[in-house]
Amino acid sequence: NRLGAICDMIDPRSNSTQLAYYLKENKSKLLIVCENYIEVMKEAINKHVTAGELEKVICLPITPSAPLMIKLLVDYKTKKKNKNNSLPLNTFKWDYFMKIDGNTKYQELLNPTDAAIIVHSSGTTDIPKGIILSNKNINSIALQYKNTTLKTDPGSKFLSVIPAFASFGMVTSINLPLYLQMENIMMPIVNADLFCKAFKKNKINFCLTVPGNFLALSRSKHKYDLTGLYGPGAGGYSLDSTKEEEINKYLKDNNAPVPMLMGWGMSEAASTICLELPECAKTLSSGIPLPLNTVGIFKLGTDEELSYGEEGEMCVSGPTIMQGYLNNPKKTNLIKRIHSDGSLWLHSGDIGYMDEFGRVFPIDRSERMIIKGIDGFKMFPQKIEDVIGSSSFVHECVVVGHNTPEKGIVAKAWICLEKEYCDELDEAASDIYDKCVEKLSERQIPDLAEFIDKIPYTPLGKPDYKKKNKKI
Repeated sequence: NRLGAICDMIDPRSNSTQLAYYLKENKSKLLIVCENYIEVMKEAINKHVTAGELEKVICLPITPSAPLMIKLLVDYKTKKKNKNNSLPLNTFKWDYFMKIDGNTKYQELLNPTDAAIIVHSSGTTDIPKGIILSNKNINSIALQYKNTTLKTDPGSKFLSVIPAFASFGMVTSINLPLYLQMENIMMPIVNADLFCKAFKKNKINFCLTVPGNFLALSRSKHKYDLTGLYGPGAGGYSLDSTKEEEINKYLKDNNAPVPMLMGWGMSEAASTICLELPECAKTLSSGIPLPLNTVGIFKLGTDEELSYGEEGEMCVSGPTIMQGYLNNPKKTNLIKRIHSDGSLWLHSGDIGYMDEFGRVFPIDRSERMIIKGIDGFKMFPQKIEDVIGSSSFVHECVVVGHNTPEKGIVAKAWICLEKEYCDELDEAASDIYDKCVEKLSERQIPDLAEFIDKIPYTPLGKPDYKKKNKKI
């Protein structure tokens, strides 16, 4: 940003087709990519360089500071993956890039409303939306946290487990701890086991993650000194009251001064909108609005505000509302609306209610959205169903959320084959899997699949998703 650039962070696991879409959408001139992903993205890079749309590519090494044995192992795997060891067009290695002698000019004063970063919606609808966040959006989040009652002392240890390409990663897991002068302990890969080990190795003071990781910590059968854990923040989805109480009991038994602090937010509002604070925490609540935010519950599709306890659409007005969706004013105007009183509101599409103390209780994040239990990744089934349905073996398919003891909620595909292929399950499974790998990101591919005779339908002739969920 100090160079005048807008940063568009993308998931490095994106395939060549997805990268090509992002490059076309944001019209990037410079791409910085880790060397272990360069081979996957080579086709898209060459295409956009040849077309004159992408000027330079910087290949970033991933092992310079790693221990020797890890460095040798990763370097070997990277060279093996990049079989011909050739770089895409106009691609420069980091060492060469660092030797370039240029007259870099920094912008001393930045406009608060200038675009700073682009983050993307989950990319699981037909057209993933780029979300433009300004300097003001990002820094307002840090200011809001600083002005809560949370103990945010400089030098505190912040465990960062959310990847930088997500708004919650860049805004609340990178910029926030830097603004608050915290020590940021970053985990490039996270699972339940690594999460627990991080608490064993470091005396963590703050962490923002999905509640499933705290559930794993509470079931790890290890006792940790959590005396300094002042900010065990969680969000992305809600647990049932039994599991939330299980986590809070574990935290209390291990001397944590506060319970798990649930929050509610969205990328279009830079990240967190509401957060539980120790003095107003309540089971199943996602807390109260952060300072400078106003949250209201409105009758769906209107600006008619509802009373305490009434269920409606959760909306927010405040300094963190995005500038808009990239190249998509129509969808921007659907979610950013001026109400009859002249105020600007962001309509989340999430259903919930507010109690008389101002605490919000989200009920339904959206009708069919699947939120993965292991990392809070949000995905819509329709895109996955379309990909699976493109197989000639498949008659129809329904994808729903399925609760597993190991990973929490995962995507499960219920697949009905064409009659002539009902005896060719192995061939069908292989074809379906190949299509998923080709057209979906790694996290979108269903964890589970099952072949069934027919999909249940409602009397109106639509797939009965609720019935299928009950069956699971």
